[in-house]
Amino acid sequence: MSDYDALMSLPILVADDDADDRLLLKMAFAEQNIPNPVLFFKDGSEVTDYLYKLESQSDIQKDLPGLMLLDVNMPRKNGLQVLKEVKTHPIWQQICVCMFSTARTEHYVSEAHQLGADNYMVKPDSYDDLLEVIQSVYLTWLNSVLVSKKIHPCSMDSVEKENTPVTHK
Repeated sequence: MSDYDALMSLPILVADDDADDRLLLKMAFAEQNIPNPVLFFKDGSEVTDYLYKLESQSDIQKDLPGLMLLDVNMPRKNGLQVLKEVKTHPIWQQICVCMFSTARTEHYVSEAHQLGADNYMVKPDSYDDLLEVIQSVYLTWLNSVLVSKKIHPCSMDSVEKENTPVTHK
């Protein structure tokens, strides 16, 4: 599997306690044709339980999510608590975390960035705007990974068929 294919298989985690928001997000990810698997959770505790379960497996790097969208206000464990736990964990800290919430106050935005959030997006009021936000968050994450790992998103099929090594400097 090429590096690019591995990137496209990294799971995206979405945590939101609102069932309607989860449904809209599910539809938006599908409509944007995002190839990564998207896993949905109802609260922050479900997210950290999932991550700890992954950690107990032998090859956590294979299944570790690449991107996480967290609602700020959730029961049991809110998004900021999850963010803090993720960004202070030696393995999980590499996950790109985008806070995704109706909470628009400077307090939440500032706290999220202090805790290590990679992005903070306010939930839009329309579905069309949601599509744009999802695409923007996804492409921002994807581009940052491609640049940092020097992976070229070219069509790997022709490269693999010819067995020609591709190097990037």
